Amino acid sequence: MVKIVRLLPTRSLAVLKCTCRYFKFIIEYYNIRPADSCWVRDPRYREHRCKQCKKKYVKGDVSLCRWHPKPYRQALPYRPGYWMCCHWSQKDFPGCKLGLHDNHWLPTCHSFNRTIHKKSRVSEMEEDH
Repeated sequence: MVKIVRLLPTRSLAVLKCTCRYFKFIIEYYNIRPADSCWVRDPRYREHRCKQCKKKYVKGDVSLCRWHPKPYRQALPYRPGYWMCCHWSQKDFPGCKLGLHDNHWLPTCHSFNRTIHKKSRVSEMEEDH
């Protein structure tokens, strides 16, 4: 049963968890993660929070991530602000974007992780001889 449940995507597991106490027990006890989950299992990422909603992973979590892709803007010091993406005025309003949790934070310089200095063909030929 556990092997079959591990093949299901996030939405299906969430429905199963809400439908039956037995399925809820299986998902939480065996810490089943959805097949499409972006939670990184590596122990180094255990304490990392989701990039979008800042939620921490708990055992058996099959929830969907809700976040605002744009920042909250405070209009004036004494007037209410609003989310720039959905224009809701409440700051604690749940996110307007729905997706999967992802706790794999890449360093900002990950694209620069290449060789900085390339050898010229002349120096390569001199080393070979």
